[in-house]
Amino acid sequence: MKETRVVSCNLGASRVDIAERLLSKLALLDAATLTRTGITAGMLSVGLRLDDSRLPALIRELESLGEAPSVRAQRSYTERDLDAFEWLLVRIRTHGLPGSVSLEQAYDYSRACATCGAGALPVPPLFADLRAMGRKALDATAHDSQIVVTRDLANRIRDASLSGADFLDVSPGPGRIANDRFRWLHIAGSWPAFSPSSTVVTDNLCPLCGRAGHYDAYDRVTELRYDHDPQKAPDFNRTWEHFGEWRLPPQRSQRPVGGGRFTIVSQRVRRLFRESKVRMIDFEPVFVCQPTASVS
Repeated sequence: MKETRVVSCNLGASRVDIAERLLSKLALLDAATLTRTGITAGMLSVGLRLDDSRLPALIRELESLGEAPSVRAQRSYTERDLDAFEWLLVRIRTHGLPGSVSLEQAYDYSRACATCGAGALPVPPLFADLRAMGRKALDATAHDSQIVVTRDLANRIRDASLSGADFLDVSPGPGRIANDRFRWLHIAGSWPAFSPSSTVVTDNLCPLCGRAGHYDAYDRVTELRYDHDPQKAPDFNRTWEHFGEWRLPPQRSQRPVGGGRFTIVSQRVRRLFRESKVRMIDFEPVFVCQPTASVS
């Protein structure tokens, strides 16, 4: 496991030389990204291990210049690290499919929160701009994090008898027929609320249900922690909490849908994705204090 911090700051075009001298002084020229020309001239970014003595020195030097740098926490896991956890958070790096809320998607609000919309479910077919799939086997909509997979990956998941999800139609948009090259990975499994010891950020929590209004931690590493896992949990699950902004701009006529839910999967899913060479995804541990069920 490697924990790093990414320090970012914009010193402005007039101080590019100052930025270069600073980076040289700390022996960071080769490790840093510094924009020297154009409208973003003076923008620098440096990724350093948490235990690197240059990290606090860089922050102090930038603050002495009158700048408050942004410091983002990151953690990378080895395959051996991930082997030790029964449950994993799967991250899709791209989220490259324009969100269904921008395409007049119909939603079933019968079990949704009346305020934030958490719990609303798209009415099939799911709308997604499938041109953005490219050669990816898997991607997700940008706002509500609904997952789209290729038909080939859907067949592999079905053949492996992975539980907790079914496959529904996905269409490029209203009035257009479903594209049989892709399937909506509709995840039915759901976990309970995570423990208060989890490392996340909350902002503008829904005042009615408390499900919407969660965000990844920024200056700390996000960690989902549970007192115990659900009994007989399936291979595919979604968090009870919704992440991202749930209030839509006033000019939109759609009701909110709570944001997106994180996806929690078993080691069986990780193995299948690895064997199927699914790219552009990452796994992170889900911390369970007292496991109550085992999925073989």
